[in-house]
Amino acid sequence: RGFRIELGDIEAALAQHPALAATPAGARAVVTAHETRPGQKQLVAYLVTPPGTELPPAGELRDFLRQHLPDYMMPAYFIPLDSLPLTPNGKVNRRALPPPSQARPELLADYAPPQTPQEQTLARLVAELLGLEKVGRHDSFFDLGGNSLLATRLIFQVNEQFEVQLPLRHLFAEPTVAGLSKALDSVRPTAGGLNGNGHAKPGLFGHITLETLQADATLPPDITAGLLLPRANHTDPAHVFLTGATGFVGAFLLYDLLQHTRATVHCLVRADDIPAGEERLRQNMLAYGLWDEALLARIVVVPGDLARPRFGLPIGAFWQLARQIDVIYHNGAMVNFVYTYHTHKGANVLGTQEVLRLATRARLKAVHFVSTLSVLHSGHHDDGTTYYEDIPLDKIGLPFGGYAQ
Repeated sequence: RGFRIELGDIEAALAQHPALAATPAGARAVVTAHETRPGQKQLVAYLVTPPGTELPPAGELRDFLRQHLPDYMMPAYFIPLDSLPLTPNGKVNRRALPPPSQARPELLADYAPPQTPQEQTLARLVAELLGLEKVGRHDSFFDLGGNSLLATRLIFQVNEQFEVQLPLRHLFAEPTVAGLSKALDSVRPTAGGLNGNGHAKPGLFGHITLETLQADATLPPDITAGLLLPRANHTDPAHVFLTGATGFVGAFLLYDLLQHTRATVHCLVRADDIPAGEERLRQNMLAYGLWDEALLARIVVVPGDLARPRFGLPIGAFWQLARQIDVIYHNGAMVNFVYTYHTHKGANVLGTQEVLRLATRARLKAVHFVSTLSVLHSGHHDDGTTYYEDIPLDKIGLPFGGYAQ
């Protein structure tokens, strides 16, 4: 598809998963590009876990990898092995690795069969395209091994089968059989889904409306910058709160904060405990040549989750942070340009809400927000018009894609 795939980078990222950490380095993960069908290659990851340890679900592994790798480097299959096959000279024998089966990949969602004849036809088209035995109505096309090229082929087949003109963006918005079925209903004239120009009515993309976005953009009444609160020292901070430190940008941001301030940096890390979080930070910074063991003296790991209230912290721990932190760098987010708004909402919308809650507790703190994408998609607003940050959303329409929304 025109992307450069570094198999070694995928293997290195997988080797950082806590479930594989006890396996000797170099024997934890091997990734290959396997030709599952003529002319169609998919990434397959072979993983070795320590004896007595089960391989985490594929959905959990994908969530972990998305913190380190772009979507086009996401394996379609994860195959557990007791050990990696070796050649006589001790190298991995890639030819001896077992091929992936045609069974439905293990996903976080349980299998749910298609419910209507239309869903059954859509599931058959997806299964045939991806070389699978069956596809559930809630299975994500992309988690099953689909990609942008295959998405184009699928939409072509769907339009041919149902004699419609379904835009490709509907698959990116709702990449499931159930979602595609709803999209088909929306673009059929009999369903009232077309306007006078033969195009889908506004608001159908991802089943999101401007009213939904405006409601979600309204802060709860308990999040307010109280005038009587003391202001934290953001120009010479003693304590910094950082999200997204285990990502690419986050690694360099953490390094710069440690190099150019005297602050202790409190890093929110999705981990079971502090040692696991420290190891994630260490491995991420090692990958970019930034790690120095002495840095750990000024790093405090905060095990938590952006998508949970108070980051999943006990209320006492949350208030302790609020009293201690001087400035916040909010760099953490779920970034996927094909997933829906609802998929992103937990970490990106509610997570930002929790960051602002932290910023307005005990002391007022400056918040530096880091984003990877402008709100307005350039392809939809290329007429030279200037858009100001306070322009009402209904003047420009829905942003394109779940992440931008």
